[in-house]
Amino acid sequence: VRRDGLGIAWDVAGDVNPAHSDCIEMSGLMVSVDCGFAVSADRTLTLSRKVFWPSFRKQPNDTYGTLSGDFDNLTVPGLLVNGKRIVEKVESISFDGVLAVDTQSDGVRINRVVFPSVDKPTVYEILTVTNTSGKDINLTVATPVVRYALGCDGRYAIRAIARVGGSGPVNPGKSETVQVEIQACRVDRPESPHDGLKALSERRRRIAVICDNCVLVTGKPILDTMFRLAKLHAAENI
Repeated sequence: VRRDGLGIAWDVAGDVNPAHSDCIEMSGLMVSVDCGFAVSADRTLTLSRKVFWPSFRKQPNDTYGTLSGDFDNLTVPGLLVNGKRIVEKVESISFDGVLAVDTQSDGVRINRVVFPSVDKPTVYEILTVTNTSGKDINLTVATPVVRYALGCDGRYAIRAIARVGGSGPVNPGKSETVQVEIQACRVDRPESPHDGLKALSERRRRIAVICDNCVLVTGKPILDTMFRLAKLHAAENI
């Protein structure tokens, strides 16, 4: 349990047996995501994202007609440091309605948060990358991923796109933001890129609306936090 009582945390770096995998479900009005994370014995991170868009119906429009897509480390436009993909070693993982993963690798530290938009068909992944290498580094992202599906009211496009917040090299000790969006739309009604930091604030306000009413206080932090997160899970379970 986190010290603030608002979520749970795992000190992976201090775990003598860190090999573990789990998944977290999160939902907004137009999208749901089942975000899986796996940590190997040497603390290497693997992320998977199963994304659902219930309002986008595929053909045939039956029980399984929800538009969905699977995205792993290779199918999400990955972060490149000096032109190379990096292997991230996990430091810690926490969840309070937003999944946060802290990692380090190749002279960078990364704080990653994953969450669904409150009201748009978009899942966000925001990376704050800090240069710990002692020399300038260049951050770029891989080519966007686009998929298509035949829907009940037209063709749908699923896009996984990423962009770096600034231009030019990142100096030692400085940080830069990388934003990844996994979004769906009708081909003739494309979604524009959105402000992920604004979406994160909206997500946290949504969590507060659900969790800050009817607060359980027993003096037992584990029980109180379980109650808090159970309300969130019931409110937005896929």
